[in-house]
Amino acid sequence: MSLPDRDSSPRRRRPRRAVLAALGLSLAMGGCFTPLYAERTPGTGVQHQLANVEVRVIEGRVGLEVRNALIFELAGGAGNPAGAPYRVDVQLNENTQSMTIDPVTGRATVEIVTLTATYELRDTAADKVVLRELTSGQASIERGSQVFARDRAKRDAENRAAKLIAERILGRLASYFATQS
Repeated sequence: MSLPDRDSSPRRRRPRRAVLAALGLSLAMGGCFTPLYAERTPGTGVQHQLANVEVRVIEGRVGLEVRNALIFELAGGAGNPAGAPYRVDVQLNENTQSMTIDPVTGRATVEIVTLTATYELRDTAADKVVLRELTSGQASIERGSQVFARDRAKRDAENRAAKLIAERILGRLASYFATQS
């Protein structure tokens, strides 16, 4: 008895080469990756810099939701630092669009709440804008026939969109500080 001949055709070798190339490339590129929240020297990491960002008051109930979420995420629940080296100013715009209309009643059954935030990161020592961006967040509402349920659904959608805006601003600020270090 003999063992079957190994198929050494180019079709069999090609997938092996691709796997070996991908493995070699991933090992080579592994040394190029730096975690976003890595602390290079004490007191200079992204998390330390994020904790030193003051969030200014944002108008309205939804603005308060965005501000509170930002303060909590930036400082890890430690509060808004007074006299911080950086300050974030945020302006919010809210828009609600009807997506589906009930043909019998003529009322919207599904709506989309869109929050658009324009924000600036300022270096307070130089009083200079170092980052200015625009972001948006959306959340859907399924509108019922009860007034309280409709109002609560809209408020819940606004809160979800506000949380999304805060997360996007936080991610962009972290990215900015990571590239400045």
